[in-house]
Amino acid sequence: MASILKVDQLNNLAGSGYVSTSSGVSLDCSAANTTLKMPKGTTAQRPSSSSGEMRYNTTTNTMEYYNGTRWVPTYEDPDTTNIPTNGLVANWDATLGNGTGYSGNTWIDQQNIIGNVTITSAQGNWSFQNVDNLGAVYNNSNGSGGGSGIPFPTNNGWNKLKGTIEWWIKPQRFNQGNGLIHNRSNDSPNDVNWFWVGYWDYANSFYFRLGAPSQGCCGNDISNSNMRPYAPASTWSQIVACWDARSASSGQGSYFSSIYVNGYQNRRRTISTDIGSANTSSVGRLLSGHAYGSNSSFMGHCASIRIWNRPLEATEIANLYSASASKFGLAPETPYP
Repeated sequence: MASILKVDQLNNLAGSGYVSTSSGVSLDCSAANTTLKMPKGTTAQRPSSSSGEMRYNTTTNTMEYYNGTRWVPTYEDPDTTNIPTNGLVANWDATLGNGTGYSGNTWIDQQNIIGNVTITSAQGNWSFQNVDNLGAVYNNSNGSGGGSGIPFPTNNGWNKLKGTIEWWIKPQRFNQGNGLIHNRSNDSPNDVNWFWVGYWDYANSFYFRLGAPSQGCCGNDISNSNMRPYAPASTWSQIVACWDARSASSGQGSYFSSIYVNGYQNRRRTISTDIGSANTSSVGRLLSGHAYGSNSSFMGHCASIRIWNRPLEATEIANLYSASASKFGLAPETPYP
């Protein structure tokens, strides 16, 4: 579409379709009791744009501008969001783009504590892609067994006793199991030190498993047997697992595990026994299914994964969602006070 209004502040383009303004003023809309009407449309109607262009997003009800890589809400700092740094031990964020969020096959840990992770075809058909004007890790197969998912060290800042993990994901499809994280490098059944979060049974259920030596693998399971409507395929969602199996310092009560979806607590249970600090190995798997050799990789896009070694407060989780929702084309909820 050709420009409708062209403004010349140098007063030397008269007769060329330009409106002249005083020197130093590109556009004067200072008259009282008037407004400036902006182009508007839904997230799906975002045009191909150049850096610096603006519009009103009717899906998120926010003004946004194009920074050369993605559309950014005008109230959001494109480089920093409302991320609590206290206890943050890993921050893999592909939305920062090639060269910053990732490089080659390396997903860069912005916090540099747990460390960078490497994606290879041996762990699933993984690649870095641009989707919805965002960088993301992508996989379209359910894995090939023998170690699906992305390996990460469980001995660099990882705390199995208490913590928080946040994912921003856009599932493509589901099968028997589509995991988000686990701590196993073996396939021993019913491991008592099993830590696992993920979809199960074609997303009919969603599990957060904290194995305990005194209760076996599954005594502390928290699950949602109707998860699909909350975090469906082809839609961006924030998933958070939060747990404290050792202390009451979180302010949410002692010994608990909980699942949050898009800023709100979805499920919660009391943990009645010590889960133990031991992991099944020094290497776990991101975006992988039930176990090490499982053909149950997450299938779809994952924009970011963040891990804290403490349980976040409910207010922090809600504010995390609100700070990032517009970036993913979702309407931000009012943050907790």
